Amino acid sequence: MPSLDQVSIEELEPWIANNHLQNELLVVTDKLDGVSVMLVYNNTGKLQIAYSRGNGVEGQDVTRHIKRIKNLKHTAHPSITVRAEIIIERDVFEQIKPVIEHEANREFKNPRNFVAGQMNASKSLNAFYDYAKIVAYEIVWPIINKTEQLKILTEAGFIVAECITLTGNKINATTLVEHTAHRIKTSEFELDGVVIDVDQIDVRNKLTASKRSTTPNPAYARKFKIVSSDNVAITTVKQVVWRPSKDGYVKPTIILEPVNLVGVTISRATGFNARFIIENCIGIGAEVEIIRSGDVIPYIRRVITPADKPDLPTIDVTLNESGVDFIINNMNDEVNFQKFLFCSRALGIEFFAEKTLQKLFNTGCQNIVDLIKLTSNPTLIAKIIGSEVMANKGVESLKNCLNNIDLAVLGEASGCFGRGIGAKKLRKILDHYNRLNNLTVDDIVQVDGFSEITAKNVVEGVPLFEAFLAEIKGLYTIKQDKTLITPKTGKFTNCVFVFTGFRNADLKTTIEHQGGVVADSISKSTTHIVAKDVNSSSSKIKKAVERGITVISIQNLEDWLNG
Repeated sequence: MPSLDQVSIEELEPWIANNHLQNELLVVTDKLDGVSVMLVYNNTGKLQIAYSRGNGVEGQDVTRHIKRIKNLKHTAHPSITVRAEIIIERDVFEQIKPVIEHEANREFKNPRNFVAGQMNASKSLNAFYDYAKIVAYEIVWPIINKTEQLKILTEAGFIVAECITLTGNKINATTLVEHTAHRIKTSEFELDGVVIDVDQIDVRNKLTASKRSTTPNPAYARKFKIVSSDNVAITTVKQVVWRPSKDGYVKPTIILEPVNLVGVTISRATGFNARFIIENCIGIGAEVEIIRSGDVIPYIRRVITPADKPDLPTIDVTLNESGVDFIINNMNDEVNFQKFLFCSRALGIEFFAEKTLQKLFNTGCQNIVDLIKLTSNPTLIAKIIGSEVMANKGVESLKNCLNNIDLAVLGEASGCFGRGIGAKKLRKILDHYNRLNNLTVDDIVQVDGFSEITAKNVVEGVPLFEAFLAEIKGLYTIKQDKTLITPKTGKFTNCVFVFTGFRNADLKTTIEHQGGVVADSISKSTTHIVAKDVNSSSSKIKKAVERGITVISIQNLEDWLNG
């Protein structure tokens, strides 16, 4: 049973923005601090088996415990699988603590400690079964919208985790910290944060899992934690430093009077973005409460006393359309250097540290093309940076990077495709079409993870990338991709399918072998919707009907295939 990827406070808004969730409905649910279980109900609606979370992939059979917990729903909707938490209310635990510790002849530090011990015991205390609660928070199967899951669970009589719903543009660092802290304080159960779920299935299917996941964690949800009071301190703001990024976005870092927090001296905190600084009036002299969790960058939990005025950039900037970030009006050397630094790092060049690249930049080597061309003149590089050894090592590393390079990596390093288009996204296009050129916006939106906006950025970036390649001709070789298995003609030539209500990798491959395309979302190119239930009221089917797109069943598709 998978877990969830944790999102730190500074990652929250980028996660929403990068996945285009600003106008999507999100469900923020209490993250109960108990023991997770999965309840499987058979086709008659009776509980068939219950599993523990285990190692995230395979759990233990805990049916013997679950069936003795008094609020268990022995019957529910047919053929559903429910995720729930075994937990005891805080007040109840304090009341029974002396009794259970006497009976068990051991100490239980908190409700979770008690529940975990009893779930792992061969013989558990009767008090555990009397007072433990099963609190449901998700239906794993069938795959339905999150709000529909919670509605079904409530109607079935489960105790359901508390939640709120709101669109992504209503969630930011401040609101989430405040909501999480409020729920931790007021909930009858122990919480260790909240879970943010994407409501709609269609939107969920477009998301990709975090690279940090070591188990198959779902991409459509993230957990957010608030740490204990031990990780909180009060200090004063000395300054807000603003630094441009390679894309011209000006990001704030808050300089603090040094304060000790969990054995670490903290003198900086993330400022998130312009809106956070302005709305909270963070500037010189502001008194703030900061928080730190593990290796996460410290951030301001709340402003105790605001400054007289926010400490804003001294350079010429404008708020972007969303009102979240400052963008520099005139690209200066700092922005250009950040772009140069990013492109160099994207190539993976070794031995050229930031200070070395700054020296090269200051003497006229101001973009990645200039740097690549300098590989033919290591003597000049040595003269600029003052080290023949490091110059030779850096040049050799750069040549190695450019030899048999992945086209997607070179595309990112070129900087031609704009913000948010890196090697990972370009690789998806190459895997799908085996090329970047001669593609339309409609072509690219068929690729997983691309909206019309990002697809347009790619289309507009291709001519720039071709010019970039022409400038460095003869100085690189491209790693050859495998040719596509999809022929240009076949039974499904010119057909673009979108599946709804199910997934079928074999069917997708068969369609592609017959010249068709299977996309994740509806676009102008979509010709057919393949539905598990053609009478469903899902958003995909509604959109298909509105646009006059043909809706067929899986059986219809298989008949067409075999006909």
